[in-house]
Amino acid sequence: QNRHHCPETSHVVAVGEATPVAELFAQGARAATGYDLPVVSTVTPGAIRFVLDPAFVSPVGTNPDEAYHLVTGESGVTVTATTAAGLWNGAQTLRQLFPPLFNAERQVLTRWEAPAVEIDDAPRLEYRAIMADTARSFIEVDELKDIIDAMSSVKLNHLHLHLADDQGWRI
Repeated sequence: QNRHHCPETSHVVAVGEATPVAELFAQGARAATGYDLPVVSTVTPGAIRFVLDPAFVSPVGTNPDEAYHLVTGESGVTVTATTAAGLWNGAQTLRQLFPPLFNAERQVLTRWEAPAVEIDDAPRLEYRAIMADTARSFIEVDELKDIIDAMSSVKLNHLHLHLADDQGWRI
């Protein structure tokens, strides 16, 4: 089968402004995989590459700043975008291609592989939001952080906090 197998020796490759997105991706994958997943600047065989390319033009979508191109296969993975937001969206799609426990907080013994795909994607809507109603229900800081993590994992890009109502403030 033409799939991307992520072996224990895998590297994540990024340079410049792509590095923070690569670091976040690797950090999120380390617990479940048990792999080191170092972020390096030199391409190695089978690497997961995050590439910022100012010349990249997405053939789809109406929001080019958040567009990305994702290719997975036997030779590795490449996510290409013009902005860090586009790379982030590509990283979230890549997470979804791996087995479901890719986001687990403990090591899962499985074969970490993703199907061979080529994806061009961009959000249709520029404003994608969720609202947390802190005026009626108290939300602890850790709960709010979990909400932010969940919303970013499905590519929502705005958080509304309903802070005040006739019942009072909940900060």
